[in-house]
Amino acid sequence: MDFSGSKFKRVMLLFGAFLFVGLIIVEWQLEFLRSAPRIDRNTLAAKPNLQVLIQPQKAPRFIHAVAEQQTGRSIPAWLVNRALPYEIGVRFYEGKDSSDIQVQTYTSTPHFTKVAYGLLKNIELGTIATHVQWDPSTVQYPESGLLVAEGSVPADTKTSEAVFYQWGESRSITSMPLSGNHFGELIFDNRSGKVYLTMASFMAAHGLDFGDQHTKILASFQFVIDIRANVNVTENDELKIYIGITIQSENKNKLGVGTLRGGIQEVFVELGKKLEANHGIKLSGDSEWNDNIIEFRYTIEEATQVATLLASGQLF
Repeated sequence: MDFSGSKFKRVMLLFGAFLFVGLIIVEWQLEFLRSAPRIDRNTLAAKPNLQVLIQPQKAPRFIHAVAEQQTGRSIPAWLVNRALPYEIGVRFYEGKDSSDIQVQTYTSTPHFTKVAYGLLKNIELGTIATHVQWDPSTVQYPESGLLVAEGSVPADTKTSEAVFYQWGESRSITSMPLSGNHFGELIFDNRSGKVYLTMASFMAAHGLDFGDQHTKILASFQFVIDIRANVNVTENDELKIYIGITIQSENKNKLGVGTLRGGIQEVFVELGKKLEANHGIKLSGDSEWNDNIIEFRYTIEEATQVATLLASGQLF
């Protein structure tokens, strides 16, 4: 074959044109090179009383290690890092007519959103979370870089009455902002009792009931203003856990507050025993008062192993 002169140039130009078009098509579908902007989470849901945030890009080495252990294969770190979302969030808030509790889940990601939507768009959310009324019934792709799912459960009538009795009329409260500084973060905003209502309503929707414990649990949470918690992964593969529970200053010595603190401490003690006995993983930490905030600080070693065991259902 003669590759000299103008014929060779035409072949190379044609090849280059096909390659260019192919790259455009691949990029349009995969969004591999372009980065979608990060979504402003505060524009997604009005006044959430419970917020959970995960930011995978805060712990890329940890995510990469877990991915390799879960798949049993070597995965290029650059590919994992390229696929990491900016954030994954869940937000709960009271519906407009107070008859239901709304839940909104979302993923904000720089790349591969269109591919993810293609895989998820035909999956009925009701088959995954059967006790939530999803509307729409499938994942939505409202804009570049964003996937959203929204649903609700009925507000539990018994708890609504208890919240009204304890906290009075519903008040308009400015939402507490997430710091955005941690791998995992939670805000439990109970200034008007709405998180207690959210918690009880989702339990009721799943066929669970506080039962005889209702009064005891309310006795603990009625003095809680808010809870902030966060989780970080260190370079030494440790999970650093912080929980701060803000208590009404005048009620620091109430029996319910002591019960709440003791109950959380007991959970970590039992978790530490199981991790040590079953997997040789150490957990350490304690709690203390800081003004009117009960602060819990715990460290769990071997974060990658813990995450892998949890994902495979073998942790407990």
